[in-house]
Amino acid sequence: AKVARFTEEAATRWHVLQICSFHPVYVSKPWPYLGSSQRALEMGLESAQANGSAFDNHERWSRFTRGRDSVRMVSLREESGAQVMTMVSEIGIDGLTILLPTGATEARRGDGRRLEVRELMLEGRTQRAVVVDLPGRRPTDVSFRRGTN
Repeated sequence: AKVARFTEEAATRWHVLQICSFHPVYVSKPWPYLGSSQRALEMGLESAQANGSAFDNHERWSRFTRGRDSVRMVSLREESGAQVMTMVSEIGIDGLTILLPTGATEARRGDGRRLEVRELMLEGRTQRAVVVDLPGRRPTDVSFRRGTN
């Protein structure tokens, strides 16, 4: 039950990658084998699927995780009434979710193209976010404006 709850919260509350490690010896042996983790793995997978979690292969998952971990905000400045944050990642990363500050109603890429501002329910409250692609080792700007929507 804890694995299912952990998986559910990763998808619906915390918006994080979840990585569980199950040793093949223990997964391959069904209950009542002492130490069997087969049912725990099944419960985690069922919960992930029920909560709309995406499944990917280990290499892409690992690359995304390493890319996300290497993201750094290298500057935050004001330009023409907007806040502009510059981010850089050692590894190119597609589909990075960035939570916006409270009150942000509009976001744009560095080239001026509008980003879709999405509302997510995280940590028990509605938060706004955008999804961006960051090329490896190239600074990328995202600007946002506060206002009423």
